[in-house]
Amino acid sequence: DSRLTADGDMLDELRAAHATGQITPEQLFRTVTTNAARILRLRGVGALLPGCLPDFFVAPIAPNADPYQALIALKAQAIEAVFIGGESR
Repeated sequence: DSRLTADGDMLDELRAAHATGQITPEQLFRTVTTNAARILRLRGVGALLPGCLPDFFVAPIAPNADPYQALIALKAQAIEAVFIGGESR
């Protein structure tokens, strides 16, 4: 759904998808990153690799925490920085 027509944000959508029990946190992460770019045939996006123009955010995570599970639990207000096309916004 669009942010214009639905409540919540991408993090809310990830939590809702996870709540169904049909997909793991790691699969959800890949669904919104590398898999999305591959399905849409977008080159140079969806991954943090040389030559890519990454969109990503920075958020704290507890030591030894599972990063995929941490994404599911993340609240938008905890995001410390946002990068679009590799540049800080």
